[in-house]
Amino acid sequence: MGTTSKQPVQISRRAFLGSTAALAGAAAIGASVTGGLARADQPRDQAAEEVKINYCRGNCGANMCHWDVHVREGKVVAMKQHIHPDADPVTKGRSKGCLRGMSMMETLYNERRVKYPMRRVEGTPRGGGEWERVSWDDALGEIVQKWGGYIQQFGGKSIVRWSVYGSTVTLNSSYGSWPKLCTILGISSFLPGADQAQMFTYNQMGVKNFGCDGPSIAKNSKNIIIWGANPAECSPQEFRYMQEARDRGATLTLIDPNITATSAKVNRQLFVRPGTDSALGMAICKYIIENQLVDWEFQLRSTTAMYLVKSTDGKFLRDSDFGIPAVPNGMSNSATGIAYTTDPAFIWDNTQGKAVHIEEVTDPAFMGTFTVDVNGQPIECTTALSLLHDRCAEWTLERTAELCDITEQEIVDLANAMVDGPTIFAVSNGLGHTVYSHAVFSVSVALSALTGNFLKPGCGLAYCGVTASMPWIPVSYDQYMVPPDSKPGPVYAALKFPDIMETGKYKGEDAPIKSIVVVSANPLANTPDRQAMLKAWDQVEFTVTVDPIMTETAQFSDLVLPAAQWLEEEDASVAMFTPYTPWGEKCVEPAFEAKSDFDITRELALKFGLEQLYTKTSEQVAQEMIATSMNGLTGKEPLDVNGELVTYERLQKEKAIRVLHDEYYDPYFLMQDFRISFYLEDPRQINDYGVAIDVEKERLPFFQPPAEAWPYSVAGFEKNPLAEKYPLIFFTAHTRYRTHTTTGYNPWMLELQEGPQLHMNAKDAEVRGLGHGDLVKVFNDRGFVVVALCIDNALQPGIVNLPHGWQADQFIAGHYQDLTMRECDPFDCNDNYFDCLCEVVKYEEA
Repeated sequence: MGTTSKQPVQISRRAFLGSTAALAGAAAIGASVTGGLARADQPRDQAAEEVKINYCRGNCGANMCHWDVHVREGKVVAMKQHIHPDADPVTKGRSKGCLRGMSMMETLYNERRVKYPMRRVEGTPRGGGEWERVSWDDALGEIVQKWGGYIQQFGGKSIVRWSVYGSTVTLNSSYGSWPKLCTILGISSFLPGADQAQMFTYNQMGVKNFGCDGPSIAKNSKNIIIWGANPAECSPQEFRYMQEARDRGATLTLIDPNITATSAKVNRQLFVRPGTDSALGMAICKYIIENQLVDWEFQLRSTTAMYLVKSTDGKFLRDSDFGIPAVPNGMSNSATGIAYTTDPAFIWDNTQGKAVHIEEVTDPAFMGTFTVDVNGQPIECTTALSLLHDRCAEWTLERTAELCDITEQEIVDLANAMVDGPTIFAVSNGLGHTVYSHAVFSVSVALSALTGNFLKPGCGLAYCGVTASMPWIPVSYDQYMVPPDSKPGPVYAALKFPDIMETGKYKGEDAPIKSIVVVSANPLANTPDRQAMLKAWDQVEFTVTVDPIMTETAQFSDLVLPAAQWLEEEDASVAMFTPYTPWGEKCVEPAFEAKSDFDITRELALKFGLEQLYTKTSEQVAQEMIATSMNGLTGKEPLDVNGELVTYERLQKEKAIRVLHDEYYDPYFLMQDFRISFYLEDPRQINDYGVAIDVEKERLPFFQPPAEAWPYSVAGFEKNPLAEKYPLIFFTAHTRYRTHTTTGYNPWMLELQEGPQLHMNAKDAEVRGLGHGDLVKVFNDRGFVVVALCIDNALQPGIVNLPHGWQADQFIAGHYQDLTMRECDPFDCNDNYFDCLCEVVKYEEA
């Protein structure tokens, strides 16, 4: 009798992911693998495969990677990076994508997919997991009945839409269909706090992702400053261009308190004390100014450094101060809505001894204070650059080195790297997670401007090397066929939700929140101070979540509607982080009973009697929106790199159209006077909830220790007394496996992890008697979470990290957002995840 030997099958991770994609597709239709999918030896025509093209909406900050989506028998069976036809055969050009993005197809067939409208069983607690399936007609009818009653009794403001950044597209999601319907009904909205420190500050200063694109970095950048980012894990599709630049001879500098995957891929790293980055930036501003390293030609041509600032009101001296009316120029600030005008400013001419317009200057004064006769009144005026220098004056090399826990020479070397351009400042949201962290982004603008690192190849200020130049912007659906007399409800800062429910007021006005609809968001898993949020949530009468997945927020809702996933709908992005048009074609029909946001809101609108405003199909609307698209930089028609018009018909045929050259860089600033200004004339807060900002402070960069996470007494700043009880700084950093909670239930990503773990330096573990693998309780006065411990000496002693992206049912007990706090600065109402102290002990109940 013969013998049979069985050897273990060796399969690569990539092959495994590919095979599970096919299995997932089979599982979705309830078929066996052999019955539902074609055998490999079958003729191709028996298993015809169609390839569609879509782009990733995982919102990693460097998204919009294009994918070839392979469809067989109506199911997605594989996703591969789309190789653009104009790509270089060796480098593949701008073709990109990561395994995290590839795994997004699994959402279609995930066991947690919301298949049908689901209603919480009456009498059971929210989060109890007791559901009953209902029809779409019943679900939408319940919404219309309850919302109609709330609107009649309390007004539309009693209903709040809670959206974040789960999907940023024009027709569907939080930027399209839902804002349109909510505006018509007068419904309120929550302003999300996530990443506002960076986004709001940069948008107000006019430099959100401003500079050049990846290939230009690879070819031209001499210095790359990666500040508070970990692009090797979080943005690998963009980090590759920095690595190409390094291979060419560029120097990469990382500023981060901890060792990360990026640490191994840079030339040097500054291990700064957490929360001290703005002081570091101010010290470098001072060093650059005092050592005459400023790019003076760039200041005269493209900044407001030499503008005269009036001592009377802190604003620039302009023609309007002399009675010459300012003329609106049709532009406005995207963050504040402030209209820009043609109102020429004045600078001081040393030779002429008077204030003149820039075109009249012969000998400009960049520094100094001068007296100007304004309509017979002598007014003292100081240049913006002098005011910046005065603000930074206290930050000597010695004091900054002490505060930041680095050497003076490291500060000097970093300053020289910034000056020795072309330099790209790759600044991420990771810096913006403490109460006063928006000042870091303010000072990064000053550094970029002082060194002249704008408006030329290989330099700029960008999120890990990604720019957002907006050469193609479709008109968003939230503006489409909305009656001009429609008035949206109030906008509430989401962090103030518990206060609203406690008092029934917002800024002194009645705010009776009776219902919340959550779209493209998972706020109960991602908003700080979760226990306060849950308490407020339980006081809301009727909660609805619209999502493809049964998220943590969905689990605590009264009604859950199954939304289509982005591979199941045709749409375009409202933002742009790619040289190609971010347009995605519908790859498959929505699974089970899922519907697109467009269809959900249209059906709701019809039940509300709004037929006249919803007369067209999504395809018809998409065609009209593309027909009215524009170039966001010029305001003119959107053209491709060959000067041809981008049309709906071309998108249907070509799928992805090139609208930016590899050598592209932003040519001018869409700001008042078309100049960048590190000095804010008229700083505005993102949302007025009744607490005013310190206008003078916000006009220029500043340093203020984190509100809570400051366990140090150093450089004249005393430690937070709370640190005696809770001595550890609590981080929840991003990893390669997660984009917030978007992939939180993705089994392919979960397979590569060991569950939620707290990372801690061995020194901190030793003094607490803890070992690797122990179950530990992480806690403070707000709450706790129980997880396994991972000894990780990549962290500085005094810092612990529980990587971001987990949800309530994945913890042993508690939740990491139960520890975080809601305190914020009124300037940005930012979610400050890292401004948190804690203690760690062994979990005694284990």
